Amino acid sequence: MNVSVIGSGSFGTALAQVISGNADEIYLFGRDKSIIDSINQKNINNVYHPLVKLNGNIKAFKMSESQKIDDSDLVIFCVPSGSTRIVAKDLKESLHDKIIISTAKGIEYPSSKYMSQVIGEETNNDTVFSISGPTFADELIKNVLSGITLGIDKKNYENRVIGLFKSPTNLLDYSDDVQGVELCSILKNIYATAMGVFDTYFQDPNEHHALLNLCFKEMKYILKKSGHHHLSDHFCAYGDLNLTANTDKSRNRTLGLMLGKSIKLDPKSTVTLESIKSVKAVKKKTNKLKSETPIVNFVESVFDEKVRIRIAINQLIQEVNR
Repeated sequence: MNVSVIGSGSFGTALAQVISGNADEIYLFGRDKSIIDSINQKNINNVYHPLVKLNGNIKAFKMSESQKIDDSDLVIFCVPSGSTRIVAKDLKESLHDKIIISTAKGIEYPSSKYMSQVIGEETNNDTVFSISGPTFADELIKNVLSGITLGIDKKNYENRVIGLFKSPTNLLDYSDDVQGVELCSILKNIYATAMGVFDTYFQDPNEHHALLNLCFKEMKYILKKSGHHHLSDHFCAYGDLNLTANTDKSRNRTLGLMLGKSIKLDPKSTVTLESIKSVKAVKKKTNKLKSETPIVNFVESVFDEKVRIRIAINQLIQEVNR
């Protein structure tokens, strides 16, 4: 199997390395010429993973060299959710007949479409799957034991996709609920942001884990109301929430810590923009379901610089403690 990975950033490079033992050729596409040259000349991503030697069957290409995608059996999308639609549109001629896996942890707003839907729309392709789980790229690339959930809704492709990710250090589970797996990845980011805010005010372990349990309880509630309750114990739900909510190198937890400390956010930051869109889109979905989601509402409110966070937290605790 030949595989194209769209996006030569941290996660795209890590996934290329992870699957390289199960694929013939890996074509890694990016925009940064220095990264492309470094991979092709030294087998190293000099920006994101400068200390990791990549396997020799990983070759890097510019996005303009998309004809190499035609030689691929499967394509992995590793671009931010805010860029997914335009990249899919630019590459649609090469993607309409490929197996595609989306890794983006975001949702389009105001359309509330998942990235698998966005890619499918732009490429006229209904073979778009998803992947999520408690996987930091800097650990995944070093073959640290990791849990991964694959969302695959077509029986004919299960063995091929699962086989691509199989390794002694990958614990795999899968579901035929592609969009449910995507929803888990969006929700865990929202609750990781919430935990970052909480942990600026509550430092004791009792407090932290009580609030974390409330986050998981609300996450399960949304999954149930949305028809995805069966995913609660998959790696994409419980495992990924724990990783991103409890680990300081999580971008969304860091975002929450910054909000809690009233540090001014960069309004152009990809993490900030995607987080605001995600929480608005999830709130839109839960409103349609007539669901009560006080923590999601809280996260949305704290992006408003005029909100007094301590008061908002007290109100939240009173609400969930009724």
